[in-house]
Amino acid sequence: MFCKECGYQISDTLTVCPECGVPTRMAPEPRVIGAKNHSVYVVLGFFFGQIGAHNFYAGYTKRAVVQVFCSTLIGSLILYELYLSIVAGDKELPFIWSLLPNYAMWIWGVVEICTVKKDAKGVKFS
Repeated sequence: MFCKECGYQISDTLTVCPECGVPTRMAPEPRVIGAKNHSVYVVLGFFFGQIGAHNFYAGYTKRAVVQVFCSTLIGSLILYELYLSIVAGDKELPFIWSLLPNYAMWIWGVVEICTVKKDAKGVKFS
């Protein structure tokens, strides 16, 4: 291969001409050390998105704490509804309606795994 600037013959593996210093081709993109794995983020978000596990992994701690709080509150309401329907003898079964916020939390996690491409420090997922 020859340098496009000075015509010096260079090896195909070089990214810079040793004669004139002009780049010969695009240098490979450096891999960022400490970058979070996107696959891990997606799996955590899909299976544990309701409790914010994927946000803890990516460093979005405040958002994750909000998800844990909401999930704990929703879980408490579900257990209370279950108690009313089984132990107290409430026959209306409002338990099904109390699951809707739980599905909303899961959808929140799925939306995040589809839209978030960087961790809290601004580093793209690997």
